Amino acid sequence: MKGSRYHEVVDQPALTALLDIDDAATRSRSLRKLVAAVKGML
Repeated sequence: MKGSRYHEVVDQPALTALLDIDDAATRSRSLRKLVAAVKGML
């Protein structure tokens, strides 16, 4: 599922950001970077 279709329908920045994060999560490297960043913030 690609986020581009949703980006056309949804104009809300928060939802767009969530979709971008979801899109990035499909790539294991990006997901691991995200997890590492979150763990670093805790």
